[in-house]
Amino acid sequence: CKRSLYACGRKDLSFKKSTSALYNTHRLCSKHFKVEMFVNPDVMDSLLTLAVPESYQKNIITQVYMFLSNEYRYFPIRYEINLCKAFEVNYAGMRNGLKCGNFAGCPLQTGKIYHVCNWMPDENKLPPAIPTGKYKIRMTLMYELEEAGIIDCYADIVNSMYIFKK
Repeated sequence: CKRSLYACGRKDLSFKKSTSALYNTHRLCSKHFKVEMFVNPDVMDSLLTLAVPESYQKNIITQVYMFLSNEYRYFPIRYEINLCKAFEVNYAGMRNGLKCGNFAGCPLQTGKIYHVCNWMPDENKLPPAIPTGKYKIRMTLMYELEEAGIIDCYADIVNSMYIFKK
């Protein structure tokens, strides 16, 4: 109950009241849960044990590391972004991932394994003037407040003015 309120953006209620007080004063609705998640879809007063709110946040926390002194060291680029919103606005060329694999965008389906292949970021959608070098980009996939997975990506930033130097 409290996790559902937190996930639905009602942080003001999730910590101030007891679970029994919340049960007596607040009701569940189909806005936050699919109708199939209720024990009795006609009444919608109690959820199945494994019910998952539709509005849970699926965020990605990204941390960048640069290869220096024979190891990857912290680099001052760190941000958190909602996966579905990033896909919607094509952040860093995320939609390029549709060309190969089974990922079709949001909403994500519970229990499905997704794969993306041959994806490359759109360099026009990345921050300018990133220093030349080797990088590790660690993306931590969050589901609500829990870590759901980690993806490590490796990239070489090459400055073109040095490549074509005569």
